[in-house]
Amino acid sequence: MNLAGSIHKGIISIKPGGVHNTHILKRRRNTIFFEDLISEYYKICEQHGHGEQLYSTAQEWMAKVGITLSPPEVLKNPGINIINNIQNPMWSNLGLINKIHAEQDKDRVSVTVESPCCTRIIGKNAFMSGVFTGAMNYAFLRQVELLSEKTTKERSIFEYKILSTKFVNNAIDRQKYIKMNEIPDTKSTSMKHALNAKTIQLHENNRLYLRNHPLWYVENTIFHMLGHRGLMLAELEDLSKNFFKSLIDKDTSLENKLRLLKTIIQTLGWGIVTILIDGNQIIIKIDFIPHGLQTTPDNYSLLTSVWTGYLKAINENSELQNSTVTSNTHYLKYSIH
Repeated sequence: MNLAGSIHKGIISIKPGGVHNTHILKRRRNTIFFEDLISEYYKICEQHGHGEQLYSTAQEWMAKVGITLSPPEVLKNPGINIINNIQNPMWSNLGLINKIHAEQDKDRVSVTVESPCCTRIIGKNAFMSGVFTGAMNYAFLRQVELLSEKTTKERSIFEYKILSTKFVNNAIDRQKYIKMNEIPDTKSTSMKHALNAKTIQLHENNRLYLRNHPLWYVENTIFHMLGHRGLMLAELEDLSKNFFKSLIDKDTSLENKLRLLKTIIQTLGWGIVTILIDGNQIIIKIDFIPHGLQTTPDNYSLLTSVWTGYLKAINENSELQNSTVTSNTHYLKYSIH
């Protein structure tokens, strides 16, 4: 079943502030982000020597998500079956890849991925290499060694050796994760509204777009883990500013520009948004923010850089005065001169 069919049948539940996959795990919450923006962020991080940090973070994240959130009966399958019969249909139906296929000969596994997300925009990159290594940890529940990689924008071919050492997963309990990420029904804007209004479009190969920018269906823990890394956040703010300038109608009112930000945050699953204009201050309140699987505290600094970039796209003189996170709410306070 493709993404459109999943939405229609309620397997992908899309209500204000959250996106849930009800097929993989009961009301498992996911988020959506701009694939081209995050890809350019990975690219600039790697250009500044942070490739190994991206690789290890992505590997840990993908293994953590796969092992923690997969039903126990799934993990009992042979690793090769998990890749070909579970990862392949699930990821291709979500538009993350066109296809993934693995072949195994004893402890050697060859994995071919057609049109992997992010790679199809920037080419070979450490982040997606780490993602597929983490997928191997999840599938085989073993440490693996990446022996070789051949990557173009169209295709990645990985050669792995499966090691005898068990992979140790470190994550919070999945029931706690589900509980923390619950979100109530409201009458605010949801992705279904955005699809109906054609603010978001579903294109070929199950890929979602917002105003011609491809979207990435993604579990949110990676944003907390990258937030803890704190890599190139000032540069991400600048990337975001330039990115959002292409989305914002410069001739519309401040209220309409902020309404688009609210639509973006809510529609893509990052929480339920209230925005207040008070003189030369803008206060953004995001309730029911997504929480990660990592055992360290949640970290919203990467997302703060992105939303700050949006405010700077509205007004170059926007300045973040305060960012505060409570148990389930993120407050952002800006001044605009």
